[in-house]
Amino acid sequence: MKRLLITICGRAGSKGFKNKNLKNFCGKPLVYYSLSAAELFIKKHPELEIDVALNNLALKSHQMDVARQELDEMLELTKGRVLVKAVFEHSIFDEDEKEAVLKMLKSSGVTFIKIQNMLSGHGARVEDVQYAASILGRHIAIKIDGGIKTLQQAQDLLAAGASRLGLTATAKIAAEAGIH
Repeated sequence: MKRLLITICGRAGSKGFKNKNLKNFCGKPLVYYSLSAAELFIKKHPELEIDVALNNLALKSHQMDVARQELDEMLELTKGRVLVKAVFEHSIFDEDEKEAVLKMLKSSGVTFIKIQNMLSGHGARVEDVQYAASILGRHIAIKIDGGIKTLQQAQDLLAAGASRLGLTATAKIAAEAGIH
């Protein structure tokens, strides 16, 4: 599968020019131009799924409204034309922050959350899926991004509420499942 990364250079927290992405430039907020380019691409490629990286800097700075506004703008661009997954790097948040971010995602309109494990120091865990599912309910599907190395781990994660799995050891797991 071909992968493509579109970055929306609109982070909050600029020290040199506060809220620069919300400032008007030629009658539009500066971030509008990045979002418009992404919208044009989405219109031409509706078969794609989009992983939206949350503004973790804003979230960690307790600027939930900034992160939510950015997510809402991306969802507005897609308007149901593509599947949107919000990337949730759960390991950088404390328990209160995790709950707040998951509740924000639940009310946002994303199709999936993708539990990212890159910074966690461990692979996917059942308790992470169970916790997310306890807040999200059945409204938002859960994808695990990598770290799955055995068939049993994959089955446990699915039983805990994951809908999709990113397997680290696909051939090994297929062999364990008897798929050749």
